[in-house]
Amino acid sequence: MLLKGSFLCPVCKESAAPVSDDSPFFPFCSESCRDRDLGGWLRNQYRIGGRRARSDELPETDESAQQ
Repeated sequence: MLLKGSFLCPVCKESAAPVSDDSPFFPFCSESCRDRDLGGWLRNQYRIGGRRARSDELPETDESAQQ
């Protein structure tokens, strides 16, 4: 059971300190968990939901502008 104002690390589910100067890794419990989460984003393990953009909605690249 969590006490009011306590948080669980989203990576390991251990107790994480609430936001303060003493908790530089919030919402994670440690630098290791923070880095594991960042690695997941960098390896495309997470996605933000939404529809795919149509090709006419995408910005032009240098290659498409030259054609």
